[in-house]
Amino acid sequence: MRTYLSAFLLLACSSLVLAAEKKNLSQLLDSASKNHPAIGAARAEVDSARAEKSGLLAPFRPQVSLNGYGAVGTGSMIFPGTVDPLNYAVLPRESAGVLNATFMWKLFTFGRERAIAESASFLIRAKQSVLDATALDVSLSVRLAFADALYRREVVQAHHVAHDSALEVLRITQARFDAGKVPEAFVLRAKADAARAEREIAMAEADSASAQAQLWDAAGMEQSSAPELGDWDGSLSAPATMDEAIKLAMSRRQELIAIGSQVSQMKSLASAYDKAGLPELSLMGMNDWAGSLGVSASNTYKAGLVLSFPLGDGGQRRSAAAQSNAMAKKAEAELRGATNHVQSEVATGWAEWSAVSKVLKAAAAELDASVEAYRVALVRYEDGKAILAELTDSRSQLVHARLSVAEGSAYQRKAWSKLTRAIGR
Repeated sequence: MRTYLSAFLLLACSSLVLAAEKKNLSQLLDSASKNHPAIGAARAEVDSARAEKSGLLAPFRPQVSLNGYGAVGTGSMIFPGTVDPLNYAVLPRESAGVLNATFMWKLFTFGRERAIAESASFLIRAKQSVLDATALDVSLSVRLAFADALYRREVVQAHHVAHDSALEVLRITQARFDAGKVPEAFVLRAKADAARAEREIAMAEADSASAQAQLWDAAGMEQSSAPELGDWDGSLSAPATMDEAIKLAMSRRQELIAIGSQVSQMKSLASAYDKAGLPELSLMGMNDWAGSLGVSASNTYKAGLVLSFPLGDGGQRRSAAAQSNAMAKKAEAELRGATNHVQSEVATGWAEWSAVSKVLKAAAAELDASVEAYRVALVRYEDGKAILAELTDSRSQLVHARLSVAEGSAYQRKAWSKLTRAIGR
């Protein structure tokens, strides 16, 4: 019995430890990169492109087939019989069968195999770039959601501090009322202020829980397995100038790499269609086994080279090459548009990031001044030199100042996240 009780207590303690587990930003990003459904789907696209490359190159690999033929009847035979007649009309009824094994290997295609391989490789590279871009989008979503969840948590903390100060004002007001220094209306006003602070805490906690739920969704996690919110443990470093940021984006943005790979893919595919009109040299081998009822079977084989000249296909190859070239031009136009869009994103992100220092400095100054204003108002109220409205107003301003600091921190984290994504990391 004691053993079972110890095991139960150990399991209960373990459950409490797991329930209290916290996930910092870096841990959530790592989890999302491995488990997010969008990344899993993009990774499957890469695997599909690799399989497609193998399929496209399969016709250029050695091919082996086994073929069987059988026939029965008289007259001109579809398949050769065992009797070489002078007149097919007088052939007796005969049953014949042929078993054939064929080997074919395209040895030389004037570069068509290489063009197809290059086209497939560029497709894989494009899909890989889409996968990388998807991972960056997921990281951005996690960072933005994490910044919002932290902000909501800091808002809850600010409202708890505001509630404590409201209770402090109520205590002082009640004491002054008991001493006959203020009217009862002051006490009622202080109680209403404290009740409002409780209401704001309840709403802030609901908003915080909602923000965390959105964070777990952004990270690709189920709500039932959601941990507690940890801390932002990543550094907030950025390029020194906007020009440097744009230069980095031009070399790192996976969207540009993906479109550039599509351009190369279409050009290689057009080259493969052009080369399809050139001769092909193949190695071919055949082994035949033939027999019929009442006659001994024969076994023959041959091996040699086959040179084929594709003479005409109704313009199919020419049309396919023209289509691929047109798609390459379309991708080039999209690349120019995407380049302009990326530069715009970097400029927008840089503008927000440039304002961070001013936002944080102003919020800190607002908080310092509000703390001092509340301290002075509280002293004046306790000394009977100020009315409750002055103290209540300064307390409300202090609450807004604390929220401004939280907003400044959230603005910094979000601005950095957007700029980082615009750069492509």
